[in-house]
Amino acid sequence: MGLLDAIKRAKEQKKPDLAAAFPAGIQAAPHGGPPDLTAAEPLQPHTFLGVEELNKILDSIQDVPTLPSIANKVIQAINDPQSNAKAIADIIKNDPALTARLLKIGNSAYYAGYSPCASVQNAITRMGLLQIKRLVFSISILDAFDKYAASGFNIKDFWKHSIAVAYNTRTIGKVARFRDTEDLFTAGLLHDLGILIIIKYMPEMFDAIMKKREENPEISFYHCERADFPISHCEIGSWLSVRWQMSREIQSVIFSHHQPPINSTLFEKDVIMFSAVVYLADKFSARIEAGFLNDSTADIDKDIFNFVFGEKISEEEVLGHLLKNKSIIEATAASL
Repeated sequence: MGLLDAIKRAKEQKKPDLAAAFPAGIQAAPHGGPPDLTAAEPLQPHTFLGVEELNKILDSIQDVPTLPSIANKVIQAINDPQSNAKAIADIIKNDPALTARLLKIGNSAYYAGYSPCASVQNAITRMGLLQIKRLVFSISILDAFDKYAASGFNIKDFWKHSIAVAYNTRTIGKVARFRDTEDLFTAGLLHDLGILIIIKYMPEMFDAIMKKREENPEISFYHCERADFPISHCEIGSWLSVRWQMSREIQSVIFSHHQPPINSTLFEKDVIMFSAVVYLADKFSARIEAGFLNDSTADIDKDIFNFVFGEKISEEEVLGHLLKNKSIIEATAASL
């Protein structure tokens, strides 16, 4: 039985428990309605299944990649105050492909003016531990999901967009004086990961969405999901972040990055801000030529923009900050 069949069967057997259909910290609206994500675009009630049904469907997936071990080891080593560059380099050198990619980035135009980067230790010195941490995490995730591709889907464009959103999320958080945190980078990198699960395990759903978008290019991938299917890449991506033991903030952000709950009183302010920052990074990435699936819905909701920045800065000024990320985005994407 395919996943879509399982979804249909679960939906027929039991009415959705909307209050339980969200990750920790996310709640349904009162009176059994859809979640209060935005006032402008309420989600349709039929788009949700109860958490029990979703778990049964998603947990039937047996071979979803775990968080890559090399990424875990490097992150733990970097977070260890007693560790040093040599110890971290020794971990990375155990993965020749990862080593080659880091050296390629270290020798890219972004770092022009330096002498040739010939070793992992050189790369760590040149880029810094935090940048190495981001790159190791990003490249490891890319490798883990490299086989998740489909006809009409350019996985390199997908990863370029994910990397762009990761860097832009972090920059927006810093410019908005919200937070300069690696959780923002991680949330940006993982925000669309549910799409790859759909491609791999729900190919009929992906094909139907892509066909609809060919006929109606003005409709986004996300809105096609919401219109025709009882699950979206947001729920799936959030489920995967739970399996990977990501923070609750990241789980919630991945769930609601298309519709940040800025008008809700049910959410903590930090969770709302995380979602809003990723939303903006997703939209702005299209403006620096790092969009995805030729999505024509790059217009930015003014209320969300003002929620993050107030009225102290313009979209053009934010774009100016993000254009500075283009070189590192291109360098990282070129190493794929």
